[in-house]
Amino acid sequence: MLRAAGDVHPELVTRSRSILDKCVEWILTCAVEDFELDKETDFQGDDGVKFSSLAKLAIGLHEVLLEYLVLCTDLNPGTVRNKVFVIANKLEEITALVRVNTKGAGL
Repeated sequence: MLRAAGDVHPELVTRSRSILDKCVEWILTCAVEDFELDKETDFQGDDGVKFSSLAKLAIGLHEVLLEYLVLCTDLNPGTVRNKVFVIANKLEEITALVRVNTKGAGL
């Protein structure tokens, strides 16, 4: 059966939300170091491409999860606020590491 443009399969939405909820819980327990990023990370050395890719992935994941929490969850506002605060702080920590460790070279 073909669906009209804009029709959403409810099961797909439910499964997608379940996956995103699991990602939120996982990212809340992760440390920046779990992404192999810390104060010693060299984004310009031999492994610079690897670390740049990991940083971009971590930044993108944090941004998507923040957007999901703010726009798409049915959690109470206090719970959302706490999760957003934790994830936003981790995002800031990652972007600060990139900023400091690239010494202006950028990703």
